[in-house]
Amino acid sequence: MRKIANRLMILLALCALMSAAALAKGKTEQVTLPQDVVINGTLVKKGQYKLKFDEQTGELLFLKGKKVVARTSARLEKREKGAERTEFGLFQEGNAKTLRSITFRGERETIVMHEKGGVTENPAAAKPSTTNTNP
Repeated sequence: MRKIANRLMILLALCALMSAAALAKGKTEQVTLPQDVVINGTLVKKGQYKLKFDEQTGELLFLKGKKVVARTSARLEKREKGAERTEFGLFQEGNAKTLRSITFRGERETIVMHEKGGVTENPAAAKPSTTNTNP
């Protein structure tokens, strides 16, 4: 009887841990940047990165292996329909292109990056150039 009670307690503890992880809203995706871009003032070279977005804290990380290459604040914005391809919202600022948003193929939400200091630019006020990657 004691063994059964111990196993039941362990099972309940595991269920609680897994449900807490499931409730933590976040997104992790592999992304290939088609060109060099600036993210929150940091130049990020074109190539493949792991993107981690924590919806609760609004923190967006770009990782190369285990190293954080760029970090910025971001938010989710709803779309009317899912994206046909992964889309990058780029803005020309001086000689560099600044990454302002990412929409993953099939998703109905866009990750919109904040300006330095936490202010988000009004997307209707500027005209982004959108780059699509292959499906």
